[in-house]
Amino acid sequence: MNLLNGIKQCKFIKQLHQLHAYSISSGLLLLHPSPLLNAILHAFASILIPTTNNLAKSATFNPSNYAHSVFRSIPNPSTFSYNNLIRAHTLPSAPFYALEIFTLLRRLSVPPDFHTFPFVLRACAQLRVLALSQSVHL
Repeated sequence: MNLLNGIKQCKFIKQLHQLHAYSISSGLLLLHPSPLLNAILHAFASILIPTTNNLAKSATFNPSNYAHSVFRSIPNPSTFSYNNLIRAHTLPSAPFYALEIFTLLRRLSVPPDFHTFPFVLRACAQLRVLALSQSVHL
């Protein structure tokens, strides 16, 4: 099994952290930064779905900080990268940051895709600001 498949099969954040650490220590992250970091960010956002309620128990782990750290390491982030970062912020109820990332995506002229808007609209719904939802929807 290669590293990308291992990342995609992670079920727990601890497993993902271990594979992330391995990719750094083995030098693989230097060879293939974008594919590995995008896979890590996507897996992280996917793992957050069932575990968001358990994150409150850990005072030492902040999902937003980890997601940002991975994202900042991606050279030339794509729409896929932005989508996963936005998604990672809507899951632990950090909708304001999700919208800040969407604003950055638009400012940098990174084109949103059909995955972007559901994540952004979810953040708008969490904030309960109808006018904001309508402006994104237009």
